Amino acid sequence: MTQRDRQKKGRTAAPRTGSRVAKKTPPQASLSGEAPLDAISQLERERNELRAQLAAAVARIQQLESQRVEVLNRIDWVIDSIHNILERRN
Repeated sequence: MTQRDRQKKGRTAAPRTGSRVAKKTPPQASLSGEAPLDAISQLERERNELRAQLAAAVARIQQLESQRVEVLNRIDWVIDSIHNILERRN
């Protein structure tokens, strides 16, 4: 037996992933033991909940950005008012 034969003997064949070799497997239960349709409906509920949470977060971010702009405008107004008062005194 040559060295090459010994190397070949020690290797295991990797499974092929080409379209000719692909096998169709029947739907299986999820890891938690649920039926596929139950798992899909649970995932859809979670997706919908996450979308709602995302929409709420986006709305909150917009509200906070708007409040930040208002606060900055008020600060600018106060600074301008103070400058005006100081200029009048001089």
